[in-house]
Amino acid sequence: MIPKECEPINVKIQELNAQKKELQADLPGLAGAQKWALLQQISALEHKITTLKNQLNSCIVTYGGKIPLKATFNAAFTLRTSYPDAKGPFFGKTAISVWFNDTRTIIQVTKFPPFKTPPFDTPVGDNITTVTMSGGGIGSFDSANGNMNLPIQLYLDQSIDIPFYTEDSSITFNLTTGSVKSPIGNLAGSPLDAQGHIKLVGASTFSDGVLDKSIGTIEISGLISPHP
Repeated sequence: MIPKECEPINVKIQELNAQKKELQADLPGLAGAQKWALLQQISALEHKITTLKNQLNSCIVTYGGKIPLKATFNAAFTLRTSYPDAKGPFFGKTAISVWFNDTRTIIQVTKFPPFKTPPFDTPVGDNITTVTMSGGGIGSFDSANGNMNLPIQLYLDQSIDIPFYTEDSSITFNLTTGSVKSPIGNLAGSPLDAQGHIKLVGASTFSDGVLDKSIGTIEISGLISPHP
């Protein structure tokens, strides 16, 4: 919610956005000097809008409001599976970009850099698994107690390629700061604390590829900075 003291800035931003939209609507069909002149006007408006947005954010904070928070989750991963030739544990580290809404009730993963496992032996040779986020990444957060739930789908790309066989697998975890049970081990998470430390855990079943129908568990722990 925007404090009343900051509303005039917000109104001005809306007015400039409307002007920008009108200018953009005039772009089709223009060429040469006319198009270049219009693009310069649009660029000037974008600069003014950016400046006003920064002023609005400062105003909101000054008058006791909150703005959306961009943060980095410096995390360590532990991944295990029930597959006999790839039980793990497999370890990894990465810096995940996250976003919290202004009321600190929603978390969204905005960047999930892929991470690779160290090489490990399989019956057909050494393999490296590259883990990427393929879906999900929007969850809930309770700032009162630090609890978080974050559904996330991971894609596991195996470096070994076997002709006419699908090696790669997917798994969807409902990451939680609570606890989960699985046939390959029970895990306990930890809510976000006053310093920004948090631990998320999840357990699920793989689909497709060599890990199809195997159980998987994951632990993600680390520091969110700045934290909500």
